[in-house]
Amino acid sequence: MTSTATAPVPAMVRLSAGLLGNPSFRRAFGGFKGTRARLQGAQPTGPQPGRNGVYRLDKPGKPGKLPRIWLTEPGPEGREYCAVYPSGPDKGGLKAEELGERCFAEGLSAAAVADGALRIQCFQAAEICFLHAATRAKVRLAVIYRDDLCCGGSWFLGRHPRRTLAARASALLREAAGEGSAEACWLLADAEGVSRYWALRAVKLAGADEWQQGSAWLRFARAAEAQAQDLAGIALAQESYGRAARALGACVEEGNWHAKRFAVEAEASRRRMEQELFWA
Repeated sequence: MTSTATAPVPAMVRLSAGLLGNPSFRRAFGGFKGTRARLQGAQPTGPQPGRNGVYRLDKPGKPGKLPRIWLTEPGPEGREYCAVYPSGPDKGGLKAEELGERCFAEGLSAAAVADGALRIQCFQAAEICFLHAATRAKVRLAVIYRDDLCCGGSWFLGRHPRRTLAARASALLREAAGEGSAEACWLLADAEGVSRYWALRAVKLAGADEWQQGSAWLRFARAAEAQAQDLAGIALAQESYGRAARALGACVEEGNWHAKRFAVEAEASRRRMEQELFWA
């Protein structure tokens, strides 16, 4: 973690959260706006309005215990405190997962070069939130570790320097796959090089979710093509690519532009398999 990330939360912010509740709750109901404006000037390094980082951490009270995390969001004059976790009961880690997803999305949207430091801090904050969310966020944590999105500054590496991120990512994906996650299965199919076994499990677990269906069928089709020995194998790959293209195409029509690249790949591969069958 960077030194700015582990700096103590300003005393006024902590006092405000204790007396007035979660800052995001106050904002949602339009209360205590003046208080929030005053908090912005109370920084660990002196009064620097709008110079907050993405997050601050409390020091863990016990060995192995996750710290409380204080999150900020972009405001008119810079980043402002918006939420603290934990701040009350959170059965199943739903709130922690929601906060983690928000940080994760901001990290993905930050430019890798121009906003490199911001991007890393967003993923560091997401990791802490997902760790708080426990079993609900194993796949997201695996992606953070697999791609080292924290650039060596993850909480996990700080506590377990002798372990590798790749091994932790694989372990998390296998745990999530065992708990019925289709996404974990098709990510394992990628990690193990077009694994037909994990792709088939992903297909069976995808359910009605078109993004999961399309992603699973695309991995299965890649594996079927790689292992095709005859016309029947090519036909299976063509059919699977077609299923993937239809599901991913539906995602694109619903506004999921992340699926567009995969939908194009699936349709192009389906046509390639069709040509191979025609000329066979």
